[in-house]
Amino acid sequence: MPRPSTRDRTSTPASPSQWPSFRAAGLDNVAVGAIDLPMVFRDFDEFWLPHTMAGAAAVQRYVSGLDDERKNALREHLRATLPIAADGSLHLTDRAWAVRGTKGAA
Repeated sequence: MPRPSTRDRTSTPASPSQWPSFRAAGLDNVAVGAIDLPMVFRDFDEFWLPHTMAGAAAVQRYVSGLDDERKNALREHLRATLPIAADGSLHLTDRAWAVRGTKGAA
């Protein structure tokens, strides 16, 4: 599985030995890897809209719990810090973690 780049190490899961639930399930040869998916948004508003909609995602619950002043502050902070291209589009990478292991015969 591909190794995350150095810049991503702060969000990288540590070694498989620190994933006790997989070891506790009796898995051996545990391997952890990242699956990166390009996320392209036409503009900032297309990126922001799903964050403001009702839903089960943690980010939706977080944003819905903010008062209008804090929600606007978050929106403007993101607008100022995200890499928005000259044409207004936003190109991000979404990351999912994959874990693979083997279970020996019982």
